[in-house]
Amino acid sequence: MSCKGSTEHYDWKVSKYKYVKAYVIPDHLACLCFVDEMRKKEFIARLDSTQNKLLPDKILSEKQIREIETLFTKTSEDDMYGMGADCFNPRHAIVYYDDQHRPTNALLVCFECGRIEAFPNTQENLNFYTDNFRSFFEKLGLPVFDNPIEYEAYIDSLKTLKKTKK
Repeated sequence: MSCKGSTEHYDWKVSKYKYVKAYVIPDHLACLCFVDEMRKKEFIARLDSTQNKLLPDKILSEKQIREIETLFTKTSEDDMYGMGADCFNPRHAIVYYDDQHRPTNALLVCFECGRIEAFPNTQENLNFYTDNFRSFFEKLGLPVFDNPIEYEAYIDSLKTLKKTKK
């Protein structure tokens, strides 16, 4: 994938993939993002487990997959987001899967601190405008959270909804 911006471009290498999914990440998995590439791989593999089915996900169309390329930019650091606080509690992910349903690449997004990480990590810092990714996830129908309180309120509402459907 070639990531194009207004002044430069750089590449984030995406392995051959069969399909791509966008997720809202469960809190109990977010902690796995902190350690290393192996833990991130474990985290990504667990996104589709049955215990996570409370949260929404979406398989992306080819048009939506191509749109991901347009979300990245490379301009002066003064204009960029993605260099925020160190909280990194990613609540959103975009995961590329091969034909064996194994994750090959992923983007993990934290709107709370404005940071994104790629798996495998081929760029030291992937710069992006937070609003670009926010709009992308919202267009997919996936909620975006600016802080942990909004996230917890959303989770609580889903749990309540699930209980009333039983």
